[in-house]
Amino acid sequence: MTVIYRINIIIIIIIIIIIINTILQSYLSDWASAFSDVPDVLPTKQPFWDRPGISADLAQVKSSLSTPSQQASFWLPHHHILETVFRLYLYRLVA
Repeated sequence: MTVIYRINIIIIIIIIIIIINTILQSYLSDWASAFSDVPDVLPTKQPFWDRPGISADLAQVKSSLSTPSQQASFWLPHHHILETVFRLYLYRLVA
């Protein structure tokens, strides 16, 4: 490899890193404005990034439910979660 070829490769790598960093900063800024401040050390676990968006989507869906049947059909798939929470609550009262 010639020196010029190596320099070109290094320049291309630097440009790619700058582009990726710009995209990342833009994403982090959008995420922070939509949900909350981004921590100094970025979490590596996906649920950290997903949870605020999922919560916002659930809140939007729940606010659009107007009839008891709509609410029941929304919560029916989650009944096992509610049952577990209720049992834990009862256990705490008994124990």
